[in-house]
Amino acid sequence: MKKILFLGLLWLFQNVSATTENAFLYQVPLTQANNSLQKVALPLSVLSQLKRTDYADIAVFNQQHQRLDSAVDIKESVIEKQQKQEQDLTFYILNQNKQGGDSSETQTEFWQAQKKQSETRKIKRTFYQDERLQYIIALPQKKYYLQQIKLKWQSFHQNKLIPLKIESSDDLTSWHPVKYRVVMAELRLDQQRVLRNTIDLPYLNARYLRISEIETRGLFKLTTVKGYYSYTQQQTKPKQWRTVKTTLESKNNALLLDTGGIIPFSEIRFQMPQQNIYYQGRIYSRENPEQPWIYQKEIQQYHLQIDNEWITSSALTVPSTHHRYWKIELNQPQPITNEQIPIIKIAEKTVYLYFLAQGEKPYLLTFGKGNIRQKPLSPIFQMLFNQKNRPKADSIFLQGSITTLTQPQTIPPKKLPWKTILLWIILCLGTLLMANMAWKLYREMR
Repeated sequence: MKKILFLGLLWLFQNVSATTENAFLYQVPLTQANNSLQKVALPLSVLSQLKRTDYADIAVFNQQHQRLDSAVDIKESVIEKQQKQEQDLTFYILNQNKQGGDSSETQTEFWQAQKKQSETRKIKRTFYQDERLQYIIALPQKKYYLQQIKLKWQSFHQNKLIPLKIESSDDLTSWHPVKYRVVMAELRLDQQRVLRNTIDLPYLNARYLRISEIETRGLFKLTTVKGYYSYTQQQTKPKQWRTVKTTLESKNNALLLDTGGIIPFSEIRFQMPQQNIYYQGRIYSRENPEQPWIYQKEIQQYHLQIDNEWITSSALTVPSTHHRYWKIELNQPQPITNEQIPIIKIAEKTVYLYFLAQGEKPYLLTFGKGNIRQKPLSPIFQMLFNQKNRPKADSIFLQGSITTLTQPQTIPPKKLPWKTILLWIILCLGTLLMANMAWKLYREMR
């Protein structure tokens, strides 16, 4: 009996507190499509007006003023999610007069290939006959791809850049360029260490890598090489970079960022205002100005010239949050000036709103206002949206300009059919009473 009453009250609450399109602050019509499952990419003009990090304050309505099942999906900058595996790689040193490393099958195979090459003289020579250091890295045979290598070395000179060339091969005879010039660095700046020791690769599946000095310097000696493998080959999408509002908080020597709304992003990039500039500090974020700052990570950003070579830091990878406000506290010997404020850009992710097309077209996208209650999703929509191989959804777009509702209002409460509800309650109570009497009579007969 209690369960029946609870379900009845839940049904009444959902119907009485139903929401119409007039409960939102903004609305815009959508173009039309045919599939039952449809999606619309949410532009900045929509995302900037949202208040809820769970995207509950956005909805789609049909011409019967019915709110349709919908859910948000955030797309990364890659098609497939990346999975990495770290592995130590075997390598040995090679130049004209010296060879290093352990006596191994790989080394024997290498020398056999070079001997055959010198005998035939038909294949272009691939090994330099000079004193430039060359390292041969033997890659394990895997079904997935080498995405990145990390080098650790012993340096013979401080604050020197190490320009390298990277090549790949499957037979130690034919070599193919991978990176014509990549610069490694280990620098000391104001008692801070700046290390650049990773090389991104275009998803290699070769058997060997060759790392060569571009110039005869002998500045370093490799001690460790680590490889990072990707389980699946990824097809990256072009990143959408957008400049965000940046202000200087002189009191704390900090940069304050406003992304402009509930906008997910994956990276932050500094566009340096000057040459030979270096930033170090901590990055924080929060959802709204009333919340305390949440620490995220330490950062280093730089654009430096050393030995006529320029080295520039990569974009910052940030945790996946929906925070709008960010702060970068700089740990600099001197406070930065307005002329030293960098242009900061974020790599936005694409936000899609999927919905189940039901009822009369055209559909209306409504959004804004933070106190909207989230609509429970139907089992059919949950099945379509959550399954691994999601059915293809038709892409639709905003049609026309966004309309602002000056006086948003909720739907007036429906008049409850008290007579019908009372009749059902009496009927249920009578049924339970008769069942109880029948049970007592059955026990007396036994």
